[in-house]
Amino acid sequence: MAVSPVPWSVIAIKNNTFAICLLSFVASALAISAILGICIVGGTIQESSWSAVEETQLLSQEICVLSGNITGLNQEQSYNANAIVTASMSASGENIRAAQISVMAGILESSLSNQLSNLTVGIGIYKDFPANGNTTIAELMDPVYSTILFTQKLVAVPKWQVMFPWDAAQIVEPSLVGIVSNFDPYWKLSGLVVSAVLANGNKRGACGQGIGSVANSSTTHGLPKSYSTPSNISKDHLIAVNFALSELGKPYSWGSLGPNSFDAPGLVEAAWGAAGIEFKASVTQESQLGVSVKLSQLEPGDLVFTKGADSKSQPNDSHVGIYLGNNLVVSAINPHYGIAVQSWGEFVSGGVSALRDPAPGE
Repeated sequence: MAVSPVPWSVIAIKNNTFAICLLSFVASALAISAILGICIVGGTIQESSWSAVEETQLLSQEICVLSGNITGLNQEQSYNANAIVTASMSASGENIRAAQISVMAGILESSLSNQLSNLTVGIGIYKDFPANGNTTIAELMDPVYSTILFTQKLVAVPKWQVMFPWDAAQIVEPSLVGIVSNFDPYWKLSGLVVSAVLANGNKRGACGQGIGSVANSSTTHGLPKSYSTPSNISKDHLIAVNFALSELGKPYSWGSLGPNSFDAPGLVEAAWGAAGIEFKASVTQESQLGVSVKLSQLEPGDLVFTKGADSKSQPNDSHVGIYLGNNLVVSAINPHYGIAVQSWGEFVSGGVSALRDPAPGE
């Protein structure tokens, strides 16, 4: 599901409160441009209801933020757009609708600019306020952390996925004037932002992509002809391995959960979901599954986490694959190779960050 970037014009900030907001789209066969006047009309004055503070902190620390300029946005806005989409996808189990709603709210509240200028109307991307010591100014000024908070609140709203997106956004981030339609004009524009970030996710070296080459270029998608599934593993592990191998050759697409394409955590979620083990498809959350295992204990079906990224410099969990035995690992590698098999040495050449058994004792 590779998406081409969509060129669009600069978002301009209009500082006069409650000013008239104007959105216009001019489309041609070659490009789409948008000129958007933004009113900063409010924020959220409410206490945080989230008890899983540690989980939020863990996510915010370990998420690999995509990078890349977005046509029409300045450097700060481009960074924040990438941060919002990647953080929301991680916190929602790779839900693109959640990411688009998060971007829509960020456009309305702050024009995708991280602001600390006026504590009376809130701070950061979403114009929030520190609440009862549960959040700090520094955390709310972190676009990743604040987006995780926003997304957690969003996915807790009953039936949010079937609501009009602006209705869901108003519940999570009500404007001070209480007008749902304030969000409405920015839905299409937020879709352009998400599409541009997805395109960044499919560029070489983006978060969650593997490194190295396939195990055997003369065989189908790197799987040696001599390979056979080990017979001495549990049923759950066997199902996960067989599912992953059945997807060999399908394309890589950042943020995709299948069935036609996958990214690395999406393939893991689908494979272990087939075995009845359900979890959200984010590398950070998958790295907490089951129990940690030593290299000497690793068995087919277990998960191998690496630092990912072609630069080999990403400090946290960024890529994940399923161990096959025989020093082989299968994963959704990157847009070039798709789902394929790599040797252990190639897969972990960027460094191993975790080894996990999602179903210990099975």
